[in-house]
Amino acid sequence: MTFESYSTRFFDWNGDYATDRRVTGKRISRRQCTEKTALLNNRIIPALGKLKLIDIDRSTIKQLRNDLFREGVSGATINKCLSCIRAILESAEDKRLIQAIPRIERAAEQKKSRGILKPDEAKALFLKPWPDIRAYTANILAAATGLRQGEILALQRQNVKTGYLEILRGWNQRTGELNETTKSGRARYVPIPEKVEVAIHELIEISPWTSPESYLFFTLTRQTKPIEGRALTRGLYAAMRGIGIHDQEREARWIDFHSWRHWFNSIMINQ
Repeated sequence: MTFESYSTRFFDWNGDYATDRRVTGKRISRRQCTEKTALLNNRIIPALGKLKLIDIDRSTIKQLRNDLFREGVSGATINKCLSCIRAILESAEDKRLIQAIPRIERAAEQKKSRGILKPDEAKALFLKPWPDIRAYTANILAAATGLRQGEILALQRQNVKTGYLEILRGWNQRTGELNETTKSGRARYVPIPEKVEVAIHELIEISPWTSPESYLFFTLTRQTKPIEGRALTRGLYAAMRGIGIHDQEREARWIDFHSWRHWFNSIMINQ
């Protein structure tokens, strides 16, 4: 059997791989399955697809790893490819289609340190008016809670309680649909400070949608989907320019919407 014939649709959400992980309580999401399928189809099968499973050895995989590196693929993406290959070969071994799994040496990952705003910068950011109240509210909410952008986008009116939020699910920006759970798989209650709660209720008051299932961070044209995450990020970048942090400096410091999660963690540690 060739690698391609065995691995086609391997990472489908309802396939054996994803089902096995869900049954055994291991982390897996539709988004992860989509990403793994893309890596499989775009990077792995073109290189290994025609080979027989029994012919895939350490040398073959090492060659693929090195070829991806020469193409400029990041170490993190290379390792995701290697992880996909290992999962497929483990399955083949379980079914006795191969005798053993080749040892796979991972690529080095050069991780860039994500930056955060200084306290005085963050204070100045939220003191100035923002053109879009949705971007303002999403960013101050992220700063005050450390919520992921997908969790913020998934918030519905019914999740807003007095003094806290129910975090039940995440919004998958790749597929444009609600995930069944949060990224960690755990729901939680998140307290919010008064200033954030006031901003949230101002947002609710101007929303054109009033049903409990309506998204807190709404669009004007459709009730079934929230605003796009990049609109919240663009609002952050515009606000940063307004306090003198221009795009070149922002990129050098690697500050983006996800930086609020690091900001919140740093504040909690310092306390």
